[in-house]
Amino acid sequence: MAKQMDYTDKSGNVCPLSYWRPVQINISIADKAVWVVFYGYKDEAARIAKKESVGQKAYSLVGDNFTTYFSAAALDTLNPMKQAYKLAMDTLDTNNNQDSFFKNSLDV
Repeated sequence: MAKQMDYTDKSGNVCPLSYWRPVQINISIADKAVWVVFYGYKDEAARIAKKESVGQKAYSLVGDNFTTYFSAAALDTLNPMKQAYKLAMDTLDTNNNQDSFFKNSLDV
């Protein structure tokens, strides 16, 4: 599972088929905290070839918001990768906090 979308990197390079997936999910049930990091690559072939990423996106949750996605009960039945994607899609962090960074992405 991954996200594919148009992406323009910090240098202005356009990646029309950029390929994004979580590379790190740190979960602390005791602290009610999670840190999720996605890397974006030019395309899927670049990721497979272990090329350098073109961007990254990080998410963190602490406290009550954590339990929405990563509580002990949720993790008994849900896949942490799927929860990471859900967190990313639900987080309104672009366009003045109106849209998800991955709003226009495709699941691939």
